[in-house]
Amino acid sequence: MENTNDNAYKELLLTYNSEDCRALKLLVEELTKIQFNSKSLPDVDFADKPKQNSTDLGQTIHNDLKTILILGYADYDTKKISLQNSKDPFEITEPKKRGGQIGHKGHRRDTPRASKTVRVARRRKCYRHGISLVPSEETSERTVTDLIFTKNGMRKTVTKYIGTKGYCPKCHVSFIPNKI
Repeated sequence: MENTNDNAYKELLLTYNSEDCRALKLLVEELTKIQFNSKSLPDVDFADKPKQNSTDLGQTIHNDLKTILILGYADYDTKKISLQNSKDPFEITEPKKRGGQIGHKGHRRDTPRASKTVRVARRRKCYRHGISLVPSEETSERTVTDLIFTKNGMRKTVTKYIGTKGYCPKCHVSFIPNKI
């Protein structure tokens, strides 16, 4: 533009800048209008101070969420979050003890019945000392449940691996077989 002394480019640039300034002025006017009339406009809400137009249940939920936010930042370890109906939301309650109740019979998942049993050779040498292991009377077993994919679908197989443990006389440790 400066090299060619062409006024057409200058006019295009001036027009672009004036339209840009008018658009910025309109934007500022609209944002100012929203700022001053936001309380009366139902479709305008601010992220840092949201309107809470809600029912009684909604108001209760809002209050619970405020409590969660307060407890989530201050003294989290000493004040645990609890959504119980209590008069004081900051009331510290004793945490429940984990595990079964005293006197109640425990429950464990039964291992599935194996369709195939595989004998595994015992470990021969102690990996700590390199000396031969003595065969022990103890056995070790592991049950593995596997899915086998076939042409028409899949099926479950249960395999039980059994092997004799080896005992190291130097470090007095029993070792299970490598494959288990």
